Amino acid sequence: MMPPFLLLLALAPLLSCDAPGPLKADRDPGELFGPGEETLIVVDAVLIVDAPLPPVLVRRTEAPGARYEAAATGVTGAEVSIRYGDALFEYLADPAMAGRYLPPEDAPRVEPGGEYELRVTSGDAPVVSARTLVPARVRVEELVWLDEDLETELQQLRLFSEIGDGVYDAGENQLEYPRGLLVALLEDAGETGFYQFATFNLESYSPYLLDLEWIDEGDFELDRQNTTPLLRAEDSYLYLPWDGIYHAGRYKVRLHAVDRNWYDLVRTDNIDAERSAGEAGQSFQRPLFHVENGIGLFASASVDSFGFFVRPGGSPPCSGCECWDCAVAPPEE
Repeated sequence: MMPPFLLLLALAPLLSCDAPGPLKADRDPGELFGPGEETLIVVDAVLIVDAPLPPVLVRRTEAPGARYEAAATGVTGAEVSIRYGDALFEYLADPAMAGRYLPPEDAPRVEPGGEYELRVTSGDAPVVSARTLVPARVRVEELVWLDEDLETELQQLRLFSEIGDGVYDAGENQLEYPRGLLVALLEDAGETGFYQFATFNLESYSPYLLDLEWIDEGDFELDRQNTTPLLRAEDSYLYLPWDGIYHAGRYKVRLHAVDRNWYDLVRTDNIDAERSAGEAGQSFQRPLFHVENGIGLFASASVDSFGFFVRPGGSPPCSGCECWDCAVAPPEE
C-alpha cells in the first residue's frame, strides 16, 4: 500500500526524493540541505492501522537545482526490513521500480499501539533507521452539522458504518455551503494527539461553491482534493472547517490520527511557507525527519472516513447535478 493521498498532497514538495524539491525563488536551497547532504538516503513509508505493511521507497538526494529523475535516484541492492516486537519482516526489491522494496507476502496487518522499526543497509553507508509508535484506532462516533452559533444542531449525519455509500443521498447528509460547520465526535480520542482531515470531491465537473471572480481568470483551478492543518481534539470533538471544500457535490473525508513523525514533519515543513505571513514551521531551518543517518518519513496513522453532499448556498434541497446545471459536464465523445 502506497502512502495515503493525504501525505502525498501535504508533503510532495518535500518527499519527492530529490530533496529539497521545488523551493521559492527567495529561498536558498542551502538553507535546508548543505553540500554534504547531496547523497543522503531518503526513506518514505507510512503504516496504516489494519492495512498491510506498505512498500518502502529508498532513494538518494540530488544536488539542489539538479534535474530529478526517479529511476536514477532509486537505491538498488539495499537490505530493507521492518521489525515489530520479535517479528522481523525482510523486504524484497520490486523489479518494476528501482528503489522500491516490497514486504513479504505473509506479513500481518499493522497493529495499533505498537512500535515498528525500519532499517535500511546500503553498501558502506551508515545504517539508516527510524521508529514509529502507531496511534490507536480512530473512529468517528457521531457527525453533527452545527449552525453559525456553533451550538444549534442542524442535523446529525449518517455514517458509512450505517448505510455505506447511501450517505451521499441521505437527507441528513445534505449540507448547504457555507452555513455552520461539521463536528466529529471521536471514540476514545484521549489516546491520540493530532489529526488531519483530507477532503475528496468525488465529482468531475461540479461548479465552485465560492463566488470569486478571480477563480475564472486564466487557467487557475482550485483542487478537488485538499488537507486541513494539523488539529487537536477538544473533549473528543474535532471541527471540520469549510477550508478546502471548494466544489459542489459529493465529498469523502478521511480523518487521520497521526504519529509524532508525521506531526513533526508537517509542522516543520516550511518550504512553501510565506515567511512574511508568520506561518507555522517558518522558524525551522530544516524539517524534523526523525530518521537516523538519512532523511524522509517513516510514520504511521489510523484512519476513519465519512461522506456527505454539499449544495451551493441558497439552493433548495437537491441531489446530484440537479443542484447545479447537469449540462455543465462536456458531452461524451
